[in-house]
Amino acid sequence: MRNIDLTVAPKKRRSALHVACRIRHEHLTRTLHVFNLHLGLGERERRRQLLQFLATHPFAGLRHSTPLVVAGDFNDVWGTLGPRLLGPAGFVTGPRRLRTFPAYAPLRALDGLYVRGDEPGLKPPYKYPDSWAKARGTLNLTTPFNFVTTNDIVGG
Repeated sequence: MRNIDLTVAPKKRRSALHVACRIRHEHLTRTLHVFNLHLGLGERERRRQLLQFLATHPFAGLRHSTPLVVAGDFNDVWGTLGPRLLGPAGFVTGPRRLRTFPAYAPLRALDGLYVRGDEPGLKPPYKYPDSWAKARGTLNLTTPFNFVTTNDIVGG
């Protein structure tokens, strides 16, 4: 794992975490690069941070065919930052953004998830494992999940 500093002085420290995962897909083993970003609050700050991210190692050295995911807290109220800057870099995202803010009654979508690469699993139609398809009729999809944690998840 690697931490990429995206801080724009004198603003609050911001960064992106990078991890390279080895994933077996069918008969191949590929490396999937995952970046989790936490961008600033100001529009100019976020734009500068995303441009800095796109120009920074290791991202800048990856081929367009390399499978990768860029996700996280973009603080992008209007949803324009990702399409403007990540779209030209070859990224795609889902048809609509999920509302995530404020957590107690989500009204806005501040987070983003973008993918790029030649891995078929990164583009629709998504191919699920046969075991998932077989289990689909037997799963209770109304099962509630409790994601309560005692970890410090607020620290930034």
